[in-house]
Amino acid sequence: MKGPRFYSPEKEYSRIEIEIEPKSEESIRRELACKRLDCTWFFEKRRTEFRADSFEAFVVVDEIPVVGYFLEIEGNLDVVRRITKLLAPSLGAKETRNYKELFVAYQELSGIHRNLLRGAEFASTPVSNTTALSRIPFATGQVGEFDA
Repeated sequence: MKGPRFYSPEKEYSRIEIEIEPKSEESIRRELACKRLDCTWFFEKRRTEFRADSFEAFVVVDEIPVVGYFLEIEGNLDVVRRITKLLAPSLGAKETRNYKELFVAYQELSGIHRNLLRGAEFASTPVSNTTALSRIPFATGQVGEFDA
């Protein structure tokens, strides 16, 4: 579960994230069904993590179906800024939208209405009632998360 984003003047953000491991996939799906909670969106991404002993931060490269690759730097604000400066020659513009927003915007630019989208996955992206588009890369972005 993710809380709201809190932005710095430089557009970096912080948020509270809570990760809870279910007892099993079957048990959580059964519990969701019992509570009459329906899946309204799903999203698949591929993540590659990088870490250096000299920084207390994670650098990850995420691949989003159809849209392309994005870099995230997770750590305290000072470290995020230092890593961003080091990687600056290979970074595009900062991106403030989340992956769902990016995916939906890209699909809409391609002529697919958001109401037709149920989620994103690599096997058959886009997941809609329309024909799948070819995989076209999107601009690389960077988002910094930091501890409040």
